[in-house]
Amino acid sequence: MKTDVLTLIQTGHLARLENDYNIIKSIKPMGSKINAKVQKYEIVDNFLAFWFRFIYKYQSLIEAENFDRLKTIVFRDINTFKGKFLEKFFIELFKEQKQYTAIGSYWERGNKNEIDIVAVDDWEKKILICEVKLQEKRLNLGELVTKSEKLLQKYSDYDVEYRLLSVKDLKNYCN
Repeated sequence: MKTDVLTLIQTGHLARLENDYNIIKSIKPMGSKINAKVQKYEIVDNFLAFWFRFIYKYQSLIEAENFDRLKTIVFRDINTFKGKFLEKFFIELFKEQKQYTAIGSYWERGNKNEIDIVAVDDWEKKILICEVKLQEKRLNLGELVTKSEKLLQKYSDYDVEYRLLSVKDLKNYCN
C-alpha cells in the first residue's frame, strides 16, 4: 500500500511537470504499445537540461568555489551532452521533411539496444533506423543492425533503411 501511494505522488508530480509546466516530456520507445510502462523522461528546455546536468549536479563544487574542477568535469562530459542534442537536431530535420508518420527513438528494458532515431512511414511501409555520433569514426553499421533485430520483428513487412549520421552529415540536411 505504501508503495502505491508513493507511485501516485511521483506520477502526479511528473504529470504536472509535463502537462502543466512543460518542463519534461515522457518518451516511449518506437513500436511500443500506448499503455506500455517502459518510458523515459527528458527535460525539454536546453538551458535547464544543461543546468541540471552540470550546475545542479555539481552544486557542492560551486559552493566550494572549485570552478577549475567543475570546468574539468564539463569539458570531460560535454560531448555526451552535445551528442544528445545532435540526435534531437536530426529528429527535427526529419520532422521538417514530413516523410514519416512517426519519429522517435528505441530501447529495450534496461536501456539495452538503444537506437538513436527510428522514423516510420506507415503509408509506404518503410522504416529508417539511424545511429548518431559526433565523430564519424565511432559509427558502426553492424552494431546498429544487431541492435535493431527485436524492433524489426514489429515491422517485419517494412522496407528497412539504415543511416549512420554525424556532424559531417548536417550539410546534407541543412540549406
